[in-house]
Amino acid sequence: MSSYGNPIPAEQLESIFDPLVRKSGAPASSLSSGLGLGLFIVREIVTAHGGSVEVVSSADEGTTFTVRLPLEEKNS
Repeated sequence: MSSYGNPIPAEQLESIFDPLVRKSGAPASSLSSGLGLGLFIVREIVTAHGGSVEVVSSADEGTTFTVRLPLEEKNS
């Protein structure tokens, strides 16, 4: 086991941005606080600004969230 903690299982990566979803296997104390809306709100805000948010997770590298936002507004 790495010093990064447990990775998010691959089958859960797609749904962690859904509302009211929390990572299973998290310590019970962390599940008792929070509604499971944080990542959903992040995705909604980033998408509203024309960006994207991605996550990768592995035991070797830990979990990384990447947020990309455009530098300029795209004229259509």
